[in-house]
Amino acid sequence: MTKPIDIPNSITDFHGEHYWLDNMFLSPIVWQHGLEFNSVEQGFVYFKVENRAFRPDILKITDPYDVKAFGRSVPMRANWDEIKFGIMYELVRKKFLQNEVLFRNLVLTGDKMLIEGNTWDDNIWGDCICDQCRGIPGQNWLGKILMSLRAQFRDAR
Repeated sequence: MTKPIDIPNSITDFHGEHYWLDNMFLSPIVWQHGLEFNSVEQGFVYFKVENRAFRPDILKITDPYDVKAFGRSVPMRANWDEIKFGIMYELVRKKFLQNEVLFRNLVLTGDKMLIEGNTWDDNIWGDCICDQCRGIPGQNWLGKILMSLRAQFRDAR
């Protein structure tokens, strides 16, 4: 397995001590009208599926990795590429606003670059460092969202 690269003043691995930054981290998120997700991943898949009849099934899946697998097995909404960044932003924002400890932890990352380093070919939400993707810069949208929210939270204090 490829090791995350060490970038000074950065967090490049959302596992171990920084797992709370990951979308798989279990942290209840209350959406609207009492709708609740157990993780960002569950909410993301909930809004991703084309057939709304699958939504109750998604809410029953407690493991975020199982939710992700389920989301890959069903068709996604036709407009998903247009709305997925806004959905992710709002889910991550709610995760941190609704959990004081996570909010404080995010602010305490200071000015560190947050990079969702991975080895599973995700160059949209993160920066994959596997041999196949090495040299292809990741877009790191999850890291960008986290850093944007951190700046907003810090400025609001």
